[in-house]
Amino acid sequence: MRPLYVFFLDLHPDEFRSEYSKELLWIFDEEAARGASKLNLILDIMKSFARQWILRRAAWKWAIGIAIGALQVTVALAGVFAARHPH
Repeated sequence: MRPLYVFFLDLHPDEFRSEYSKELLWIFDEEAARGASKLNLILDIMKSFARQWILRRAAWKWAIGIAIGALQVTVALAGVFAARHPH
């Protein structure tokens, strides 16, 4: 599981990796040695990846734009469907 953890750590922004990668790998090794769930450690680094790229990189603006666009398309399609199939 450590290679998978390293894979997700490597996907983090450069600044984050340079500051925290050694500490995060140490924490992973320590927790794994104590018998902590390696799956939980993998999920944790995946959440960290999402936070770093979405929240701290302003990618959240893209996510909101995509969500709003999807909502608009859904509403438009629902309107077309309702017009073609009246109750």
